[in-house]
Order: sequence, then structure tokens, then C-alpha cells
Amino acid sequence: MNDEIEPVDIEAGEWVVKVQQGDLSTEEHERLRLWLARDDAHADAYARAERAWQVTALLRDDPAFAVLHERPARGWRWAAVAALLLSLLPFAYRQGDELWLSLSSDYHSAPQQVREIVLEDGSRVVLGSRSAIRLDYDDKVRRVELLRGEAMFHPAPRQGMELRPFSVVSEGLEATALGTRYLVRRGADRSVWVGVIEHRVEVGQREPARSTVQLDEGQSIGYDPRNGLRASSLDPFFEVSWTRGVLTFMDTPLDDLLVRLNQYRDKPVVLLKRELADHALSAVLRLDNLDNAPQALQGELALRVLELPGITLLY
Repeated sequence: MNDEIEPVDIEAGEWVVKVQQGDLSTEEHERLRLWLARDDAHADAYARAERAWQVTALLRDDPAFAVLHERPARGWRWAAVAALLLSLLPFAYRQGDELWLSLSSDYHSAPQQVREIVLEDGSRVVLGSRSAIRLDYDDKVRRVELLRGEAMFHPAPRQGMELRPFSVVSEGLEATALGTRYLVRRGADRSVWVGVIEHRVEVGQREPARSTVQLDEGQSIGYDPRNGLRASSLDPFFEVSWTRGVLTFMDTPLDDLLVRLNQYRDKPVVLLKRELADHALSAVLRLDNLDNAPQALQGELALRVLELPGITLLY
């Protein structure tokens, strides 16, 4: 999750606080009108700030926000608006991202959809929710780029007339099949994870060229552009459970659990009670019943749930 608010959101939040508290002069009303008209991004940021303001009104009397009440009236509302904007920002651009993926990918999945695809060479791909791939097949290699989300790959074998290797690339990582079935997941932070379900996979960084690592069945590895390859303790047989209709978590930090949950929910869940972000949980959540997942977490962690249009808050 981002740890700072964009300048446009800060400016929008300040405008909303002024408007709601009746502090604008005639001249300032005109300045606001011009600011909103100058850029669509200004209007979008203002709408997000208005939404956050409305939420603070609902939460004002809740004990969870008591620390904010110690500030002057104006101060606590702006502090709450800022905190909510910070929590909501990762989900603010979903619609535009969905449009971009639909235009730039060869195959993509809708929110809450698990989609199975058979490629031209007979290879099978299962896309998780909100996932997308782009094909780059030529005479020498069958290459698939994972643009977002996660997928399970079951490449058609190299036999007969088909001698090209099968590779999945994402960010700077390349995972080449050695007769296998494997998972690849790309995070919003540009991290990539590979887990092997059957046989072996050869994993390496694309640039700069470095030695590769072979993963056997049941093994996994992580990657990020800054630190390169790194060890992973995630169990591929747990991680593949989404292909069977469930999300399985074992001693998973709540923040990480919510990232996975939000990939499969149309309505994202945001944790406002940040002191619980690292709390480890074990759970099995059915994909066809994720609407009730916040209530399950509520009972487990003594949290409160606030349902709003387009988003669910845990606090």
C-alpha cells in the first residue's frame, strides 16, 4: 500500500474541508471552479475527497477514531479525510486499469472470474480474477507475458513438430517450463512469484543476465526488480487453491490476506485499523461466498465492518 498521498489529493482534500465547513469566500469559490475545470484529474481527486469526508461523518462518534477527536474540529476531520484517502487510493483507478488491460492483452479475466483458455499450440492457461496475459509466439519460442494478476500454466509438451520452449515473463523474470504445471503471480508492487505444481521450472532474471535456478515440484521463488530473486516459503499447493474455488491462507498477515481477497472481490476491503496489518490468520474462503468474508474477519479480530457504495471498511 502507498505510504503517501499524491499532491492533487492533498489539494482536493483541503478544498473539501473548506467547502464543507463553509470557509470559502466568493473569490475562493471561483478559484475552486477553475481548479476543477482545469484537469479531469482534479475533479476525480475532489470526488474521492468528498467520499472520504462522508465516511468521516459516519465514523465520527466511533471509539476507534477517538484519537483524532483530540484535534480541533477542523483538524480531526482533515486528519480522518487524509487517512481515508491514503487507504482508498490503491482502488481509485481500478476502472481505468481494467480498460487498459482489455485493450492491451490477448486474454483477460473479469473481476470474480476464473477463466480457462486453450492457446493455439494446445497449452492451457487458467487465469485468476482480474488477470491478463499477452502472447508473443514466434519461430523460436512460445512466450507469454503476465500483465497482471495470476495464472496457472500447463504448457503443451515439446514433441513432434513442436520444439519451441514455453516461457512466462513478467517484469524482469522469466520462467521456462521443463515439462510442467506451474503458477505465476504478479503483484501490484511489481513483485513476481513462481510456484511449481508438477515437474520442474527454470527461473531467471532477463536483464542483466544471471544464472538461472531450477525449481522442483512443490518449490517456489519470489522476485522484485530491486532485489532480484529471493527465497519464498509459500506452498504452491496452498496457493493453487483458487483453481479449485477457494482461497487458502496459513498464518498469513492480514494485509497480505486482504490483497488476495481484493483480487477476487468486486468490492474491495480496506483495513483502517492498521495495528492489525501484520496479524497472522489462517482461513479457507470460498470464491462464491466472498461477500461474507469481511464478516468472518470481523468475528475473528473483533473488528467493525462499514459497508459503503463500492468499498468495505474494516476498523
